Amino acid sequence: MKVIIQQPVIPAYRVPLFNALAKECSIELEVHASQAIPGLPRSADASGYKFTFVEHECATKFHGSVYKQKALRLPEYFGKGDVLVYNSNPRFISNRSLVNQAKKRGIRVIAWNHANSSTSSGLKSWFRKKLTASKADDLLLYTREELNLMASKGWKYENLYYLNNTIDEQEIFRHVISFSNEPDIKSAKKSKAVLNFKRDRGFENKKVFLFCGRLTEKSELELLLKALSICSPEHRSNLIFIIIGDGGKRAEYEKISEDLGLSESIVWLGAIYEEKKLTPWFLLADFFIYPGAIGLSVNHAMSYGLPVITHGNRQKQMPEFSYIQDGYNGLLYNYRCVDSLKKVIIASMSESKIDIQNIIETVYHRNCFKGMVDRFLACIKKEKIT
Repeated sequence: MKVIIQQPVIPAYRVPLFNALAKECSIELEVHASQAIPGLPRSADASGYKFTFVEHECATKFHGSVYKQKALRLPEYFGKGDVLVYNSNPRFISNRSLVNQAKKRGIRVIAWNHANSSTSSGLKSWFRKKLTASKADDLLLYTREELNLMASKGWKYENLYYLNNTIDEQEIFRHVISFSNEPDIKSAKKSKAVLNFKRDRGFENKKVFLFCGRLTEKSELELLLKALSICSPEHRSNLIFIIIGDGGKRAEYEKISEDLGLSESIVWLGAIYEEKKLTPWFLLADFFIYPGAIGLSVNHAMSYGLPVITHGNRQKQMPEFSYIQDGYNGLLYNYRCVDSLKKVIIASMSESKIDIQNIIETVYHRNCFKGMVDRFLACIKKEKIT
C-alpha cells in the first residue's frame, strides 16, 4: 500500500512520527510538504528524514490569506488501494485538486486536522468541519474528545479516528537521564545535577514557574505579568518566572514587566530550540505555565514531570488541553481572569498535592508516542483501536 501524507511544512516534532511510519513494511510512505511558508516555522532539517520527502514550493494568494503549494499532484503510480492523508486547513487551496484527483482514481482520502482550535468559531469553524473535509472518506483527529465531537455533528464512528496527539517523549527521557544520571523522572528532578544547576542561578529557595513558547499574541503573556504584579511582595520574593522564547511581542512584554516592577521576579532567556539545552530548565521548574491557548506544550512539559497551569475555557484551547485534569496533573484558572490566575499561582506555592506519578502516567502511558504511531497506522489500514 502506498501512502501520501500532505503537510504544509514538516515541523521537527513530526519527524519522529513520519520516520516511525516509514519503518512499517506494509506501506510505502511519501510526505509532500514545503520547506518554507510565510508565517510558519521552516521545515526541519531534511538530513533527519527516513522517509521519502517531496518538496513543493509554496506561494501566497490574496495578500497572504491563502496558500498554494505548487505542482501538488498525485504521482501516476498512485492508484486504487492506496491512501491520501491530507491537511484539511481551508487556507491551503491546492489541496482541493489533490483530493479531487484521489477521488477520481478511487483512492481512499483521509482528512487529518483538529476539529477545533482556539480560534475556531462561527463561519470559520463550519468551513473547516464541513467544506474542507466534505470529500474525505475518513477523519483523523487529534484526540478522543474531538472524535466524540465530530460524531455528535453527524459523522459516523466507523469513519472517525484519533491519535492522542503527542511528541516523542522517549527522546526527552533520554535527555533527562543523560543530564541527571538518574533512572527516572522523579529522581532526576531531585538529582545533584539539577540541584547544582538551580543553586548556581540562585533559585534554590524559589518556587520556579516556567513558560516556553513563542512570544506572540497567542501566548497572552500580559495576563501572567499582571497576575504576578498583584501578588504580594512576600509571595514575589519566593518565586521566579523563567520565560523561554522569542517573537514579535517580546519587547512589549519586557517593557510591561519593567513598568510593573517585576524585574526581580522574571528571567528572560530568549529562544532555545535544542532539547539538550532545554532539559535542565524544565527539570528545575516546579510548574509549567501557559496563559494562552496551549497545545503540544502540555505533552512537552509533562514529559519532564511538570504540572501544567493554564486557563479552563475548553472552547479557547487547543485539542491537547483535554489531557489536563484539574488537580490531578495540572491546575486551571478562569479564562482571562487576572485574579483567578493570581490565586492559582499563590496556591501552587504551598506544598503541591499533585502526584508526579499522575503526570508521568498521562504522557508516558495514556498519551505516549508509540500509541500515536499505532493509531496512525490503524487509521491507514482502516482498523479500529479502542
